[in-house]
Amino acid sequence: PFLTRSGLPMPALKIIWDIVDPEGYGALHHINQFSVILRLVALAQQGYPVTSGQQMMTSLTTTCNQFIPLATFQGLITPAYILQLQQAQFTRCNNITKAKSSVIQNLQ
Repeated sequence: PFLTRSGLPMPALKIIWDIVDPEGYGALHHINQFSVILRLVALAQQGYPVTSGQQMMTSLTTTCNQFIPLATFQGLITPAYILQLQQAQFTRCNNITKAKSSVIQNLQ
């Protein structure tokens, strides 16, 4: 299946899958589940530990404002423009966050 192309070991993939499918349906029913699973795979590929669901959720929440490269899968090529868009979106979001912080600081 698709997730095995990530190169992650099966125990790690099981932990990731259990996070997005806690009811055990065996399938994803919402696009947001797919987005979360891709982010978790990307985190694991970047070296974030995958020893428990709780640990992965902590990694997910603590890195939500950080740039993490997209998950990669054997046999699937991500076009360069997608990578550029991802970086641009992250930079734009980061700038907005900084601007909001600055405005809030100036109001205090």
